[in-house]
Amino acid sequence: MRILFAAVLMLVMQLGASAQFATPLKDPELSELRRDQAVMQGLMTIVTAKPDIRTAKAGNKLDFAPTASRGGNGSPFHPNLGCYIGSSGDFEFKSGYKDLDAKTMAAWAYDLHEHVANAGGGWENYLKYKQTEQHSNELGSLQNMLGTGPPDAMDRSRVAYKDLYKWSQVYWDHWSPKFRKTPSMFRDWWLNDAIIDGMNIYMEYQFRVAGQNSADFVLFKDVTLAQLMKKE
Repeated sequence: MRILFAAVLMLVMQLGASAQFATPLKDPELSELRRDQAVMQGLMTIVTAKPDIRTAKAGNKLDFAPTASRGGNGSPFHPNLGCYIGSSGDFEFKSGYKDLDAKTMAAWAYDLHEHVANAGGGWENYLKYKQTEQHSNELGSLQNMLGTGPPDAMDRSRVAYKDLYKWSQVYWDHWSPKFRKTPSMFRDWWLNDAIIDGMNIYMEYQFRVAGQNSADFVLFKDVTLAQLMKKE
């Protein structure tokens, strides 16, 4: 009985730690059960999406699929997987991350988002912070003028790149034999590619599947990715 209780307790502790830190358990089946399968299906549609090329009124061709910002999957504009948001920081992925299968990328995006949300970041927390801002309050306005007020919603919802990097290093070292075999000098490329793509995948899911298609969200997405590409 004591042995059984200890085993159950250990499993509960593992599940609790997994939920808190969004790190998959050693057992792949338990990791899979922990994730919301409807969300995973939505993420898979983003990762596997093919280009949707249409001709605009001006005669130029545009891609209306997730490949517009991720590339790959037959994109005529960005053949290689990367991050393309129309900024000077746009780049192609060069690390072994780009060769992972779609399901692994989707699971990574899910777990990364979970970690970001638990750390107080992401779109959902941004909306909460916006609701609590009191710009019309006289004291709050005075604090903003003096520069002593609390950070704005965008700043509060941003998890620093260095923190994401540290967590991602533990995650991939825990999960991926391929990452562990990668020479140290190239692991930095892998982690950078994974962080940017994981965030991009999940925000594409929020925009295209979860109904977060407002102008505010598009701005939030672009700003978030631009900051990550600057390693901020």
